[in-house]
Amino acid sequence: MRYIIENLATKENDGGIQEAYISFTNNENSFGVLSISVLTNIYTGGAHFENNLECYNLNLKDKTILALDKIFKEEAVEYFNMKINDIIKSGAKVYNTKGGQVIFFDNAEANINNAVLSFEGDNIVFTFLEYDLSPYSSGMPVFKFNKKEVKKYFN
Repeated sequence: MRYIIENLATKENDGGIQEAYISFTNNENSFGVLSISVLTNIYTGGAHFENNLECYNLNLKDKTILALDKIFKEEAVEYFNMKINDIIKSGAKVYNTKGGQVIFFDNAEANINNAVLSFEGDNIVFTFLEYDLSPYSSGMPVFKFNKKEVKKYFN
């Protein structure tokens, strides 16, 4: 389910137009987690919008916010970083949030502590913001891991 609030703000600012849009998605999943992704697009001038993605993951049993360290064992960070970096280095196709193929920086190195964590279907999803691993033109790279594949890393 995706909701969009269009043109949240528009005003004249030093001869330019300033705009802001926000959208949010409730990511349906099989984890017992309410996973709400919030995308904010802000234009303050220049070549393009500045985009930011956040995700709020709530445990439906005890109504607590889930952080990476509450979900995964300590060695999970090293495992996910290694898997994502292997995917990048192998040249495998990786897609962004809009379904387009991502082209990575030559020296791209993933750190899931900088990624946005969400839950979707049977997958754990790590999304990296623009410029973290790739240029703006490649969008936000998405890496998905099936819960069966990584169940040994859950707390």
